[in-house]
Amino acid sequence: RDLVRQSRADERLPLAPVSSAPSLDQFPDAPTIRAAAIPLPDSAAAGLVQAFRCASQDTTRQVLRGAFLDTSGKGSKAHRIVGTDGRHLVSSNSLHLPQVKTPVILPDHKLWQWKPLATSRPWTLRLGAETEGIQPFRIEGPNWSVTGTTLEGNYPNYRQVVPKPEEFKTQVTLSDAALEAMVRLIPRLPGKKLANRPVGLHFEKGRLGLLARETNDEPWILHPLDAVTLKGPDLCTFVNRDYLQKAAAFGLGEIALIDAMSPLRFRREGDLMILMPIRAIDPERIERPPLEPAVKPSPRKPPMRKSARTAKQKPTETDPIDEAESRLSKANKALASAGKQLKSATGSLQTARRQRRDDR
Repeated sequence: RDLVRQSRADERLPLAPVSSAPSLDQFPDAPTIRAAAIPLPDSAAAGLVQAFRCASQDTTRQVLRGAFLDTSGKGSKAHRIVGTDGRHLVSSNSLHLPQVKTPVILPDHKLWQWKPLATSRPWTLRLGAETEGIQPFRIEGPNWSVTGTTLEGNYPNYRQVVPKPEEFKTQVTLSDAALEAMVRLIPRLPGKKLANRPVGLHFEKGRLGLLARETNDEPWILHPLDAVTLKGPDLCTFVNRDYLQKAAAFGLGEIALIDAMSPLRFRREGDLMILMPIRAIDPERIERPPLEPAVKPSPRKPPMRKSARTAKQKPTETDPIDEAESRLSKANKALASAGKQLKSATGSLQTARRQRRDDR
């Protein structure tokens, strides 16, 4: 890396072992896997990447630090790929791998987050013979391969955390434009330093808005997003913003809710994600500033002129008093918005001052 930083485009770089590097004898030989390669459909490769992104990072819960390939189901698309950390769960069941006889847990690794590897296709899977509880595997792409051993242990019963379809009371369908706008909007919302990083999902009268605030002393600010297809009662619930952004990035636009404190289901075709809600302080304290929705409706075409006579009608004169009142109303709204921004900035400065004092 140090050589490359100071090299020219056409320069040859000499590479050699360094004294601080461990000897090759300390690295185990790659296991020999004689099993035939199992072609993975694109849905399975995408499901593995999503499951790795939702796997646990807790070293004390080793069995959750990977993607669970569950082949216990029976049917043409009954096999599932599952990843969870106990607070959110993703599952994909749009595949069938009859060559995989028993369920396995493939370990997570930072390599799966590398875009050239995660987006390359096609993938194949090789599973070696199990020896003393250790089973080697190899996942191969067009020009790469990852070899390792599966994780030991029994994966928890993930099906028990998935609510039954008849339990859901509110069904919401988001457009692809709303999902893209959500992915862009969530990183810009205030409140990243709050505990559990909360964001509210506010469904009201066929519209979706996100609730966020900088500190717990402030009201929740409603950020309108887009019109949605809503069936059932209006509802507002709070979730972790990181998990919500994953669901939107995965394209899961069908949302089902039971109530404000029950698990949420995000779904699209065979893929689904279950999110556990979080408790919010003063969830009813909502402020509705005049913000534009993140997804703007397409402009409508102007109406056709009925006749030349209608087009030549003299425009009505505006009352100067009404015009003055309109300007005063706009000025008052601008002052109110500036006051809120000033209050938010003051709160941010106070937080920064306390943090600097704690650092000292």
